[in-house]
Amino acid sequence: VNKMRCWLIGPSGSGKSEILRQLQTKLSYEKYTLVMDSDFPGLPIGNPDGTWGDDRHWYVDPRSLHPFLTKHNIIVGGIMSNWPEIASVLPWDVVLMLDVTPAILAERGYYRDIEERAAKDRKTEEQYLSEGEHFRNVIMRRIRELYNKRAIRINGDRPIGAVVSRTMGIIRQGSAYRHKPDPRWDSVADYRAYVSKRFPNPS
Repeated sequence: VNKMRCWLIGPSGSGKSEILRQLQTKLSYEKYTLVMDSDFPGLPIGNPDGTWGDDRHWYVDPRSLHPFLTKHNIIVGGIMSNWPEIASVLPWDVVLMLDVTPAILAERGYYRDIEERAAKDRKTEEQYLSEGEHFRNVIMRRIRELYNKRAIRINGDRPIGAVVSRTMGIIRQGSAYRHKPDPRWDSVADYRAYVSKRFPNPS
């Protein structure tokens, strides 16, 4: 098996958690580690510009993920608020971008929230629409600039089984996406300085 360090990203409601749950079963015998960003220590931080239509964001220190990536057999699902740092500092072999049409994302997310979230934690359809557009127009564009052919779009509008099959196919081609990792950083200040050069005005 061609092992790799894979990052599965997509806006809230795009299906990341369900995809990882199904991959966990299918990849159990291949000794992959599958985790969500919420499994790692994070810090809720203020979001004054309201990019995601919410008043809080979630920051994940790249150093909490780095020890797992040294194993070369990990799939991480999540879109952290400091995604430019996560994208540019950590040695991902491939980034899978789960692209869902904003209108479909809004419908899925809205009904999911009704079933799974308390009223105070639910988003509006307008918030989901905004997040879907931001993911397509800002995040996917930046990821493609950084990773080129190793940034792969997955059509999240398709049935979950088809999305999981597509993801499995990419994972099994791991050797085609391997790359030489960027230098490791010794401090938060070091990688922040690096990120500021790569992303002068991160969104």
